[in-house]
Amino acid sequence: MKGNQDPIDLSGLITQIIPGKRWKVYYPRRIIWRKWSEIVGDAVAQVSRPLYFKDMDTLVVGVKDSLWMQQLSYERSIILKKINNILPDYSHLKEIYFTIKNIPSSKSYKNKSRKNSKKISLDNSELEALEKISDKELRYSFKQLLINIKKGPAN
Repeated sequence: MKGNQDPIDLSGLITQIIPGKRWKVYYPRRIIWRKWSEIVGDAVAQVSRPLYFKDMDTLVVGVKDSLWMQQLSYERSIILKKINNILPDYSHLKEIYFTIKNIPSSKSYKNKSRKNSKKISLDNSELEALEKISDKELRYSFKQLLINIKKGPAN
């Protein structure tokens, strides 16, 4: 902070930049995609992927075939507990739903997600709200937060 500037109250600015409360629940859940192999183990991560959220409290996971779907169904409560252990209380999940999905190998999955990443742009009201933040680092952090929220969870 430079000179005699007073601290900025960010509470109003955050709600102005990011309307609604759903982002507060969904944003921390992005960690599920990044830590999937740590949560379920490398072998299971090779045959499964978190896909999306159904309703507010159910994670849909794609699995390679019906045998894996049945196996993971038996381990549902263990996986759910591991996920909830890394999430803040207000973002906990209540259920996991498994579905059969073509799961690419880890290498092709990572390459595909890079190829399909599209540039996300912010609308004028978001840009105007960001301009009110005088600190460049803080403005950059909020901009990245907005972009990540718009991108949503990785597929």
